[in-house]
Amino acid sequence: MDILKFGGASVKSASAVKNLLDIIKSYNNQKIVVVISAMGKMTNAFEKLLSNIFYEKEKLDIQNSFDSIKKYHFDIVNELFEDNENHIFQKLDFLFKEINQIIENKNTNDYSFLYAKLVSFGEILSTTIVSYYLNSQNVNNEWIDIRKYIKTDNNYREAKVEWESSTSNILKKIDFKNTSIYITQGFIGSDNQKNTTTLGREGSDFTGAILSYILDAEKFVCYKDVAGIFNADPNVFEQTKLLSKISYQEAIELTYFGAKVIHQKTIKPLQNKDIPLLVKSFIEPEKTGTIIYDFDKQIEPKMPVFIIKENQILISISPKDFSFVAEKSINIIYNYIVKHNIKVNLMQNSALNLSISVNNDTQKIKSFISELKEKFKVRYNNNLKLITIRHYTTQAIKQMTDGKKILIEQKSRNTVRVIC
Repeated sequence: MDILKFGGASVKSASAVKNLLDIIKSYNNQKIVVVISAMGKMTNAFEKLLSNIFYEKEKLDIQNSFDSIKKYHFDIVNELFEDNENHIFQKLDFLFKEINQIIENKNTNDYSFLYAKLVSFGEILSTTIVSYYLNSQNVNNEWIDIRKYIKTDNNYREAKVEWESSTSNILKKIDFKNTSIYITQGFIGSDNQKNTTTLGREGSDFTGAILSYILDAEKFVCYKDVAGIFNADPNVFEQTKLLSKISYQEAIELTYFGAKVIHQKTIKPLQNKDIPLLVKSFIEPEKTGTIIYDFDKQIEPKMPVFIIKENQILISISPKDFSFVAEKSINIIYNYIVKHNIKVNLMQNSALNLSISVNNDTQKIKSFISELKEKFKVRYNNNLKLITIRHYTTQAIKQMTDGKKILIEQKSRNTVRVIC
């Protein structure tokens, strides 16, 4: 039994969904669970809709955002289904009525709660469309609302999985007695009060890893819009090379530093049960791609790997009385970091300063800095980049830093990191 995961680009259009059908057929009735992300850039579209609602923008802006999302999905459905009487049209009408109710009845000031409730519809819509389409093409499958089975805490945007209850739920539900194919969502779950939660941006990979672990999958296959994992982002760098083999340990390092191909929480559940992860192209699924497994080397072929995290804010924190940044001060700062759910990408301290580089999430950072200022002197720089080079060479460092103003540089045996 395999777990397959399809990213948003793999279902961004009617032709992409038809391509997904061909890939599913190639498994020849093998037992599979298919995890699907929101279509195309719909997560971004739902986040824009949420922003318009939460910040009480003009009704026209809200309506335009809603109409754009609705049109996008119905355009795909109209191309996939020739029969307008197909039940998919009624189902989508029902789902969009639910979305409209959320828009009209916003009754909370908790941005994260509303985020999970609304943005999750990207995955619900995509999997509903794909499931109906596969059934219409005689590829029988069962659609699952994964929120009922993956249980989490109530951290709505970065939820932690409750493994015991999730394992029990999933093993009871996914038994392959009535079907060989299950279609379900990535990215989402629910807490014990049945409120929708999300597993973090790009969390569909993690969903696939959760299911792989619980169901003892033979392998987990991620179908992406790239042919595997490269030594740099092909969308940013002109010349990149495919990494054919990566160890679990190296993959964890790369995702921690910000490599975008795989969600950072994905690897550990797979490593625990020695389940290989294949990253393949949905455009050319016959190609081998990249395999992540218990590899005795770090990467193959061996070469520098470049990772860039954009939109960083470097926050420098120091005591107001010029005392040392000692353990007591660091403990207070860490408590604020945890309270505001801030992910620290790089940290460096001196006698009088503690500097951290974090993603510039407006919602979190504004309140975080505001609270810090009550006890500390706070300075920050916006619009920075965090550049990481794994397995660096002198030439690689020069290539990435020439002509740049470096604010922080850190170097270890295998890794160089710079803020600029």
